[in-house]
Order: sequence, then C-alpha cells, then structure tokens
Amino acid sequence: MNKWRDGSYIPADCKNCKALEWCNAACRCQSECFYQQEMHTDPWMTETFLTTPSVFCRVNTVVHKRQKDVLVDMSDDIRWRKENDQDDQFLLFNKQKSEATKINGTLMNFISDLKTKLKTPSSVAHIAFLYNTDIEDESFINIIEKMIDIGVLVVV
Repeated sequence: MNKWRDGSYIPADCKNCKALEWCNAACRCQSECFYQQEMHTDPWMTETFLTTPSVFCRVNTVVHKRQKDVLVDMSDDIRWRKENDQDDQFLLFNKQKSEATKINGTLMNFISDLKTKLKTPSSVAHIAFLYNTDIEDESFINIIEKMIDIGVLVVV
C-alpha cells in the first residue's frame, strides 16, 4: 500500500502534468482493471489534461440570454469520483473535452439527481419546472451555465 500512497504507481505520462496535484493520477484501480497494469494511465485519460479546475465566468451564453426554450441534454462523456472522505469534493472528468473539474458535493448531488430525471433533451425552462425554480433565478441560471461550461449538459 505504501507504493500507492507515495506516488510510486503514478504513470510516467502523469508525472509532468499540470493537473497532477489535484488529480492524483486518476484511478489506479481502473487502470489495473482495464489494462491489467496499475502503472498505466486511467482508461478515460485520452490526452494530458492541460486545464485547471474550471473557473465559471461565462455571461454571453444562450441561457444568460434568457432563451428559455434552449434544449440541453446530459452528456455521456462524464464520470466522477469522490476525492476523499474528509472533503465534500468530487473530481468530474469530461472525456470529450479532456478536462477535469473539481466540484462540491451539492453540485454533484444536483447532477446525479438531474441525470435520473433528464432522460431526453429538455428545455432549461422544463428543468426549472422540475425543481420548482423560477427560470429568472440568477442562482439557477448560474448552475445551469456551470453545467454547460464543464460539459455535464450539452446544448442540442
């Protein structure tokens, strides 16, 4: 177990990655299961992540322009893992964008719940209705924008 903790099992491709300090070389167990090598990169790792955790500051997207009928759908390219038992932090991976983003447990719970409710593309207004929220609520718009920004929701 010490080799897992001390970084001995970090793949060579990960050692110079800018995201290593918050990604921790992703999941060694998945590497072992998929490639039968714990020293291999995570199977979802398609290229080196060059981004840092997302900073949300978009203001000119379709939702902020109040296009309530814009259709969004859940991405199939997302997976996540809980970072550790002490923090309420999750690492969300977007395979298509080759990005990873840290999110808090509240947003993760919302994403999980929405994934169960959103089986087909839906309007942002419909999502607001599902959660008994006013479509003009700035907090709601910011959450939807964040989910579009990190690739959880895709505009269709």
